[in-house]
Amino acid sequence: MNKPLLVRSHARPSRSRQAGFTLVEMMVAITIGLIVLFGMTATFVNLKNTFKSQDSLGQLQDNERLALTFLTNAVNEAGYYPNPQAGSTIKGSNLSDNWSGKMPDVAGMFGTVNGGGPTNTESLQTAYASTPGDGLISCIGTTFTGAGTVTVRNVFYVDPAVNALMCKVYVNGATSDTMANSGTASVLISGVKSMSALYGLGAGGTTNGSQVVLYKTPANMLGTDWINVNAVRITLKFVNPFDAANPITRTHTINVMN
Repeated sequence: MNKPLLVRSHARPSRSRQAGFTLVEMMVAITIGLIVLFGMTATFVNLKNTFKSQDSLGQLQDNERLALTFLTNAVNEAGYYPNPQAGSTIKGSNLSDNWSGKMPDVAGMFGTVNGGGPTNTESLQTAYASTPGDGLISCIGTTFTGAGTVTVRNVFYVDPAVNALMCKVYVNGATSDTMANSGTASVLISGVKSMSALYGLGAGGTTNGSQVVLYKTPANMLGTDWINVNAVRITLKFVNPFDAANPITRTHTINVMN
């Protein structure tokens, strides 16, 4: 009797499912990643713009403060002379560089209208008498180290070509003397577009106990008015870092000490 033929079946092992992303899952992940990246980029740009704005605002405030500090110190020194009992030793003189007008003797304050000076802008000028060792500092940071008594004259003006408050120093009306850099224009403050000044006088154009009753422009000042200036009202226009077409205006009144 024939035995039945035994047929062995060999079952194929099942393939395990391979892990991975489908195309849809990958597209979703990329989209989410791009959204996160764009968000981070926008945040960085906003932070950078905020920093630049804050930096520009801080620079503007520094310029305003420094400009008023320079001008206030110069006005406070105006009219000083070493020996009050001997009378004023301030000597007015014409200036080079085609500055218009002549500062009267003993006057500590003077100004020119538009059209004077190398840049055709208004100037504010202060003068004081100086002797060696008195410690008075010019607008460019120098002191008189020569001999005798001299008239030191600070000339402030704005150079529109570079938008900067400038200053020159003249000693006895000369462009070179015993003060370093005398007669050389120096940049004091950047970001200044223009400067104008009004000069305060007492009743009848006198000092009148330092009581100011009217302000005059440089063009309306008479020769004797310069001797009786009680205060200076200065208007500065600064470059607006946020709107170049509209400068920022600051007006400050400074009393004349001497």
